[in-house]
Parts: sequence; structure tokens; C-alpha cells
Amino acid sequence: MRAFCFRFLRRGSLVAISLGIIGYGLGQVFLIVDQFYSRAQTSNNDHVLWQTPMNMALGGLVVLFVLELIVECFSRLNKPKQPQKAVPILAELDDKMIIPPAILPNSTTPFAS
Repeated sequence: MRAFCFRFLRRGSLVAISLGIIGYGLGQVFLIVDQFYSRAQTSNNDHVLWQTPMNMALGGLVVLFVLELIVECFSRLNKPKQPQKAVPILAELDDKMIIPPAILPNSTTPFAS
């Protein structure tokens, strides 16, 4: 759980800062477009500059938290309960295999073909 918290804080800070910057830019664009269409800038739309970045940052943090929880749950389900024993590869067995003389070519036993 501790690793999850630190990972969420690290990623969450990146998400919140980047989406806050993007939201501030979108707020500025909204105010420029609002002035372009000849509406006077009043105190009614000054809240755009702080509400847009805050809403985008909080929305990004909520989405990040939900996705991190889903990843954490599925990664815990896929972990094996007991450690798996390593199975040797056939190439590793070739040097150590003992082949009975009956199946060796040019063998002198009566079972050789």
C-alpha cells in the first residue's frame, strides 16, 4: 500500500500540474474569444482563470486514482500464490542426460535396431 501511495503522489503531481497549465491556457483562450465577440470582460467571467485549471486538475486526479486502483487490483490477482519452480530447458539437459545404450546408434546390445 505504501508503494501505491508514493506512486500515486508522484504521478498525481505530474497530472495535476500539467492539466492545470493546460486549463489555464484554455481559460485564457475562452476570455480572448469572449472579448472578440464584443462582450465586455466583467467580474462575471473572471472565475474562468481559476476554475478551469482546478476542475481539469481534479478531474485528472480522479481518473488517475481510479485507473491506479484498477491496475493495482489486477496486478495483485495475477501474482502467483507460491513461487514457481524453474523447469530446465532441453538444451540444458542434453549435457546431463544419460541415454541408455539400447537406443544409441551402433550399439552392441540385442535391442539396438
